[in-house]
Amino acid sequence: MKDKKKKPEEMPEELRKLLEEIQELSGDDPNINFQILEMRPTLLKKILVSLIVIILHFALLVSLTGFIKWVEYEHLYQVLLLGASFGVMCTIVDIAMERLFKKITFLVFGANKVLLSIISLALLTLVIPGVAIISTLKMIFVFIVNYATVSFIKSKLLVKIYAKVRK
Repeated sequence: MKDKKKKPEEMPEELRKLLEEIQELSGDDPNINFQILEMRPTLLKKILVSLIVIILHFALLVSLTGFIKWVEYEHLYQVLLLGASFGVMCTIVDIAMERLFKKITFLVFGANKVLLSIISLALLTLVIPGVAIISTLKMIFVFIVNYATVSFIKSKLLVKIYAKVRK
């Protein structure tokens, strides 16, 4: 069985030409620096990132619910349960889409993850007893703020945790 992984030294010819062209155009400018990042995820790093993302989804959803009245609830533990469930569901959706439908997710720029996550949020409000959506528009706003913030933090976090810089 052949190993499909390419070594970093085996860059495609087009990429090598493009990199050389950019370096020629930049000249000897010390402000421009080129780096090749090698992504080396291990199981421990993947679990760590997943836990951090779950905590971020939980914290943001609970805090945004305190500022914006988008759900009606009887007790505080119901909102905490909603936040924890939503964090877990978003992580499961992300992992499932990356594993099972990688090509489709790439072609639609991750829109299927967003759609499934917002559907899971709406379904979680139906499943958790005592929680009801007051305003759909506010729910969508809370979701967009939550998802965009977590995605931004996750992208920065992935580079910090996974990447090994080669010069």
